[in-house]
Amino acid sequence: MKDDGKPKKNQTTKQLVMDSKYRFLFFFLIMDDSVFCSGGDVVDIIHHQIYTNLLVNVFFGVLRVELVEKFVLNDKFQFIDPDLFSDDHGHEPTQSVPELVSNVEVDNVLRMITRKRRGIDKRNWKYFIIPIRTVNHWHFLVWSRVRNTYTHYDSNHIQRESLNLGAAKRAMKWMTMWFRQNFVTVFHDEPTLVQFKNYPQETNSKMDGGLYIFHGISSFVDYMHIEDGIFNNSSLDSMMTWKKSEVPRIRNNMFRRLAERLEFTPWHTKLANYKEKY
Repeated sequence: MKDDGKPKKNQTTKQLVMDSKYRFLFFFLIMDDSVFCSGGDVVDIIHHQIYTNLLVNVFFGVLRVELVEKFVLNDKFQFIDPDLFSDDHGHEPTQSVPELVSNVEVDNVLRMITRKRRGIDKRNWKYFIIPIRTVNHWHFLVWSRVRNTYTHYDSNHIQRESLNLGAAKRAMKWMTMWFRQNFVTVFHDEPTLVQFKNYPQETNSKMDGGLYIFHGISSFVDYMHIEDGIFNNSSLDSMMTWKKSEVPRIRNNMFRRLAERLEFTPWHTKLANYKEKY
């Protein structure tokens, strides 16, 4: 993650992304310009559109920056690439269980997960955040290394429980295979899958195209980032619930939170700077 003395927030980005001229132009994370999305992706937050994989990746980038600013060991939280378990322009082999794809494809998937973690001390890994996109709906798993459990948070589990839970179990199979290959710790028991039944449900899944996973993941990280939450005055379960009346405020705050971490740079300028640097 670079730090070249530039400001960590950009107040003008909020206005730029609202301009239709910038809808298809790229905005880069100020502290890590390998992370980017289009202006239209950011505006989708307030326009109630399904969030793109690029926007999810930007959100994870913002979380990592915030953890650094709080002097938290950000390796503690690992964020899985949103493309991996997305059924929209995602990684096709992971739309099946590992047993039903070729050994070559299995190896490719496992290498893809490993490639994103190179250079990171795996001894610090405690929680893996695993986003899943299933038929234009985002939900997510959190894997706890200490407990070897996956908790499934789904804001549409009442209407689509079998579909979304099936996708979560499939992602769980892939990740468990990778964990067993990459951790010194021997997991003697099979992992446990827990469905968090009290997770807030969307009134209309087409109206909040990713907001509930963004806020849920933020709430989880906020709760667990210091001593795994043992000094908090509230429970994790209470942190992971909110009222529908709070959603407009949550949406506006999320838009501002991400937009202020992005900056616009013309692509040809970014490319020229990259060539000059390397």
